[in-house]
Amino acid sequence: MTSPPPSRTPGEPPGATRNGLPAQAVPPLVPGREGRPLGIGILGCADIARRRFLPALARCRGVRLVAVASRDPARAAALAAPLGAAATDYLGLLRAPDVDLVYVALPGDLHEPWSVAALEHGKHVLCEKPLALSAASVERMLAAAARHGRRLLENLMFLRHPQHLEARAILAAGHPGAPSRLRCTFHIPSPAPGDHRLDPSRGGGALHDLGRYPLGAAWHLLGGEVMEVARCEVERQAGIITAVRAEAVTAGGGALSLSIAFGRPYECWYELGTAAGALRLDRAFTPPADHRCRAELRGPGGVEARWMPAHDQWVGAIEHAAGLAGSGLGAAEEDARSCALARGADRLMAAAGAPA
Repeated sequence: MTSPPPSRTPGEPPGATRNGLPAQAVPPLVPGREGRPLGIGILGCADIARRRFLPALARCRGVRLVAVASRDPARAAALAAPLGAAATDYLGLLRAPDVDLVYVALPGDLHEPWSVAALEHGKHVLCEKPLALSAASVERMLAAAARHGRRLLENLMFLRHPQHLEARAILAAGHPGAPSRLRCTFHIPSPAPGDHRLDPSRGGGALHDLGRYPLGAAWHLLGGEVMEVARCEVERQAGIITAVRAEAVTAGGGALSLSIAFGRPYECWYELGTAAGALRLDRAFTPPADHRCRAELRGPGGVEARWMPAHDQWVGAIEHAAGLAGSGLGAAEEDARSCALARGADRLMAAAGAPA
């Protein structure tokens, strides 16, 4: 097991967070240092890096893969060599002068130490969700980013898909009024034996792995963080939470109902509602790049099917991060969202009877 770099002195979060919908505009892509494409390094050879991040990176503009790092040299070489990238260890990647942005694809317990180490080496960071395992950890990470003048972004790629704004627009046209309720379900089969998501010492469990989806959707669609958990039922197995069903209230008074689980057939949808009706969106969080998700507008007049635009949300997430890193623009909305989602996750963990 890879040891984290030395711990850092905790800092204060940069500025106050605020609610509201995250900005959807993607900053213009700006080349990296000396006019070259922005250099990307991958920290960790997790399955998500191999199956999702790397194929999307090949379709992105203005970026190039520079290096892949693993605690296993052979594994890094197997991933890097076919792509013409260097294979190295973790510290070697952080010291590489042509790496501008580091994608952190490590188990959750290593997100804070290695993201902070990357920031201290002058790198921007795109970190897999959850950004960290507690709100206090997220605040320390963002404080480190502010100290070093670098961007730290949580990879909530589904928020880069235009179908969510389209869903809100369809709902508003069919059933006017502010969205006031959101039901989310995200169930997946159990991760394979040995997967870090099944290890309680590594931040495993369904709440850490899947919880950012309903929390992020509530922030995006209801316009506020989860402030109070009214009801929470959990299932546990081998020391981890494998399923959560909860009812919660957002800062704006919206009602969130969520169900997340390991060990179930794949099921992924949300239903966003006003006082007059609702819209249900299938494959809401993980649609393939060429897939047009089905939406159903439901109300007193019946059900009307709509089809959302197809979009590669992984490309959108990488290009958004690269644009912020290359342009030097601030990321106040992303910082606010990451803090809010971490606080909401802490409240769900507390309601589930687990340490946050």
